[in-house]
Amino acid sequence: NHSILAFRGLARFHAASVALCEKEPKQKEMYLKGIINSQHPAEMKDIFIKSTKALADEIMNWPEVKKYQKKIAKLSDHIYQIGMNAFKVCENEFNVINHGDCHVNNMLFRYDNNGKPIDQIFVDFQLCVYASPTIDLLYFLNSSISFDVIENKRDILLNEYLGTLSMTMKQLNCKTQPPTMKELKAVLKRKASYGMMTSFTTLQFMLCHKTEAKDLDEMLGTGTYVNPGLKSENYKKILIRRLPLYDEWGLLDL
Repeated sequence: NHSILAFRGLARFHAASVALCEKEPKQKEMYLKGIINSQHPAEMKDIFIKSTKALADEIMNWPEVKKYQKKIAKLSDHIYQIGMNAFKVCENEFNVINHGDCHVNNMLFRYDNNGKPIDQIFVDFQLCVYASPTIDLLYFLNSSISFDVIENKRDILLNEYLGTLSMTMKQLNCKTQPPTMKELKAVLKRKASYGMMTSFTTLQFMLCHKTEAKDLDEMLGTGTYVNPGLKSENYKKILIRRLPLYDEWGLLDL
């Protein structure tokens, strides 16, 4: 239920951005940076590189996926470029203003008297970026949703997203056509490496227990990068299931 509300919320946000950009095309130019950008300071880039290197070291302790260690270690120096490639705008495809940091900690939910989630809003908009909507979808799918939901309910979520997107764009009298499911899935597949990057980096922060959370400066300032989330049992379980898929899709190969 939380995931469906989040996907509907993203669809409405994206649809509103299409309407805005049709009326004021200059809005697109205001959102060109996002979480990944060549102009960001080196420290920002370091978070992604060091997270991936730390993962490569950690999986030496995970017999089930130890064989992927060398591939991930090689990927670490290229991980930021992988993100930059995903953020490149294809003008002939469907683009929106993305939230850009779309994980569960940046969402607020409202519940009814029975504890059922009935509404959702986003917070924290400083990383908005004009790009493919798959940037938000891949980030949310890989940072905030359980593997079982992704494996068994992904199409339900994508249908909710596209249905709400199309309906909202129609209500807002958008001239732009929303993507078809086939088009959306093709871009999701093409940019899948950004989902992998999110699993290697952001997911570590999401699964860090709040009592163990460290300040980023503290993590990057010491000689060795240690994210407590990397040692989380949940993180290990998720990656053990995801890594064989990433390898099967060719994402671990440079």
